[in-house]
Amino acid sequence: MRFNFKNCLLSLSILISFVAKAQNGLNFQGVARNSNNVILASQPISLRLSIVQGTTNAVTEYTEVRKVTTNAQGLFNVVIGDTGTISVIGSFSTIDWKLTPKFLKIEMDVAAGNNFSLIGTTQFQSVAYAQFAIQVDAEKIIGVVPVAKGGTGVASITALKASLDLDTKVDKVTGKDLSTNDYTTAEKTKLAAITGTNTGDQDLSAYATTAYVDGQVNAVRVQDGAITTSKIANNAVDLTTKVSSLLPTTNGGTGTATSTANTFFAAPDGIAGAPIFRTIVASDIPTDISGYIQNAPSSTQTASININGSIIAGSIQNTAIGNTTASSGSFTTLRSTDKLNVGVSGNEEESALLEISSSSKGFLPPRMNAYQRDAISSPTAGLVVWCTNCGASGELQAFNGAIWANMSGTAGSAVPTLSIGTDYQGGKVAYLLVSGDEGYDANTQHGIIVAPDNLSTSTTLDNAITLANNYTGGGYTNWFLPNIAQLEKVFLNRNAIGYTFGPTNSYFWSSSVKTDGSGNNYWFTIFYTPNTNTTIYSNYSSRSSTYYARAIRLF
Repeated sequence: MRFNFKNCLLSLSILISFVAKAQNGLNFQGVARNSNNVILASQPISLRLSIVQGTTNAVTEYTEVRKVTTNAQGLFNVVIGDTGTISVIGSFSTIDWKLTPKFLKIEMDVAAGNNFSLIGTTQFQSVAYAQFAIQVDAEKIIGVVPVAKGGTGVASITALKASLDLDTKVDKVTGKDLSTNDYTTAEKTKLAAITGTNTGDQDLSAYATTAYVDGQVNAVRVQDGAITTSKIANNAVDLTTKVSSLLPTTNGGTGTATSTANTFFAAPDGIAGAPIFRTIVASDIPTDISGYIQNAPSSTQTASININGSIIAGSIQNTAIGNTTASSGSFTTLRSTDKLNVGVSGNEEESALLEISSSSKGFLPPRMNAYQRDAISSPTAGLVVWCTNCGASGELQAFNGAIWANMSGTAGSAVPTLSIGTDYQGGKVAYLLVSGDEGYDANTQHGIIVAPDNLSTSTTLDNAITLANNYTGGGYTNWFLPNIAQLEKVFLNRNAIGYTFGPTNSYFWSSSVKTDGSGNNYWFTIFYTPNTNTTIYSNYSSRSSTYYARAIRLF
């Protein structure tokens, strides 16, 4: 991870490990660079290294100052706690490593003097705590380790068997007798009297001595013919006297019925003869028909509904005709020979065939791009659509029999040809999809629009996401914080876009989380200047860090 500082810069591929020498210590390796990111090769530098307990700015347990010389690649190696220090505060050997967390504070003077600048503070993970583990000597462990501490609680195998109650149990390997600790004397006698060889599933039918079952069934199978009607209650139904309605011929009936049958139409499977039909009168139709009409056909069904007159409240209580959801698309065609009202309650306009009334909602025509509009086969004059990419912000258009026209009657706005930096729909075009990109359409341009201004100059990741989601630039509400791939595309095209993205080397948040399992680190991109710089500098940081934020939207 890179760090920028006013006076110097230290790029640390930090390697910290335990060193087993006469003087125990921690290996520390780094690469030294100056404030211009130039490697300090073959140059003496001074380091002040401190071990801090608890927090990054808490009590310092140990501090040492060393002078080292970098190699030709700017690399240096030291062993913290080893010999060769210029000065030391505290004792490395007395550091209490079991008290965590601990941090390493790093300071450097590129001139090899004592004018130190803070480089950074990093937390020890697991390696350094081997200093604490080295104090444990297995040969010094004596006595009995309790079970609660991971031991057995006893000092011998014999005592262990006794503590687990294994010395009085049955040993089936050597064939010991059953123990009275497990069975009573009477139970042992019963078990000892069992004879015979188990050869698998046993046939116990020969042990059933009666020809019928009278009581609990305790045999594997029942003898054929043993169960008679005297043992089972005779509750059989006489269909000839019990069934008062239609009985199919396949079940012994006539397949016919009188006009008093409780159905309007009757021709179910298995019935011979003509179906039954009788006139349906108003009294036959309940007020609420929702429980009588079920959408459960055995095969795909289609129908046309011709309504003569009006459907009004009270005539059909279940307003979800044909389905329980209004958005299911149950009707292919709905025809009315009179008129159709939506949201109208009284004072109908007699001259209107379709009347819609609302004080909180509007009429929404079909929305499509120009390519989809032009694909409509043989449009009829008067056909209305909303062209989503006609003009700068979309346009309501109607077909006049020859061309698609706007509401003023002139030719509708053409689809603009967009390029990077074009002012469009609340911002500027920052990227255009190309072949191979997800969502690419050879007939319609799609891409990224970037907002004209930063949402904030210093904000956390969570607040940046909220600010982007709440942004409504250009009247659009679908702005959001870009992911790292989208943000890097904006960075590469920042010169052609023409917007100012902040001062030199501004850090911008993305919404992409680093896949390290913590869920706390998110990627950001550094917008280096000048704008001709095409090298992408992206890294990750804690979501609590404060960086710039810029919203984008897709089109």
